[in-house]
Amino acid sequence: MIKLNDSERENTQLKNEIMSLKRVQNQQGKALRKITDETDFADKIANLMDDVRCKKEKMREMNAKMVREAKAAIIVQQTNSDLIQ
Repeated sequence: MIKLNDSERENTQLKNEIMSLKRVQNQQGKALRKITDETDFADKIANLMDDVRCKKEKMREMNAKMVREAKAAIIVQQTNSDLIQ
């Protein structure tokens, strides 16, 4: 009878320890996911900043091209108007 009570007590202690270890495991998993998510956000932000930088450069190139084409159109208009006169 004493061995049975000791075994039951040990079994209960082991079950409690298992539950405690599962809680610790869950907490560590949450902490790891949080760290991973924060790292992902940093990577996403860096990628978005690169995209913004590329788009700004493309916009500058397009604006410069538009200015060149406008100047060329003005020259063509002036040349045409000089030829007509």
